[in-house]
Amino acid sequence: MSTNSANELTCVDISGLWFCPARDGKIIKITQTGAAGRCELEESGSELFTFEVKRGEGVATITSIGSGYGVTGRIGGSTANRDKVIIWSNGYVYQLANAENYVDISGSWSCPARAGVIKMTQTGSAGRCDFGSEAFLFEVEKRVVTATFTGPNPAITGNLSPDGKVIIWSSGYAYTRIECPDITVKLPNIRSTRADDLPHLWGAVDTTGVAGVPIAVLELTWIDQTWGYRKGNLHARKDGGAWVQISTDAAEHELTRESFEIPAALLGGKLELGYSVGSGGGHLLIIKDAEVEITERK
Repeated sequence: MSTNSANELTCVDISGLWFCPARDGKIIKITQTGAAGRCELEESGSELFTFEVKRGEGVATITSIGSGYGVTGRIGGSTANRDKVIIWSNGYVYQLANAENYVDISGSWSCPARAGVIKMTQTGSAGRCDFGSEAFLFEVEKRVVTATFTGPNPAITGNLSPDGKVIIWSSGYAYTRIECPDITVKLPNIRSTRADDLPHLWGAVDTTGVAGVPIAVLELTWIDQTWGYRKGNLHARKDGGAWVQISTDAAEHELTRESFEIPAALLGGKLELGYSVGSGGGHLLIIKDAEVEITERK
């Protein structure tokens, strides 16, 4: 951040890349000229809002017409990293995400003093830690993690061990990284003429020990019948729950090798895979050389 002089008053410059957990971990790009600026999603360039920073005060006000009009953001708030946080009046918190020297601590962690799995998600140098119904934001600089909390709770720091497997916090807690084992399971070949749109059970994978932020991919070679409408699709569910379609389009009319990501919400128990052929007489779906691979998300 920097300041620009105008009429003997300073205007805080908040241009840069920011991270907000409430915006699905997407990087937010802020540009600013003088007191006025624009906020957009870096990936797509789509505008979120325009704003104006009040001269002489660290407050940004959304000026674009819409549901966010008039929302204010206190630059720095009451956290330890005063120049790296914007706390908005609608509850959103932006953290500066363009630090150049940091390590990635995203993944699954455990702590004897906390029940269950601790989940760390991180974009750039900023991230969020979730455990049960509680959460906190953090920022990493080199190998030091600074955690900030809402309310009067002071910030605490954590030092990451040289091997990246332990965080020792200034509060006395110690987090230990949970390694996610790689899992690869082959599924049987399918040649089906079931004339309906219902998912049919194909195979299952035990993902009970998988937690945190893994990525699961189903890779296969498949073909719909070579004429008529394409109707074959792929599905997944957890522990016998509702089926979720995971194929982004129906099978092609020619033999095609494709891969589809399985939602992380379906992991952590019995992962079941299914297929649907499609209604209509004489329909055929062929699936070959299919396998599910689960690894730690990098």
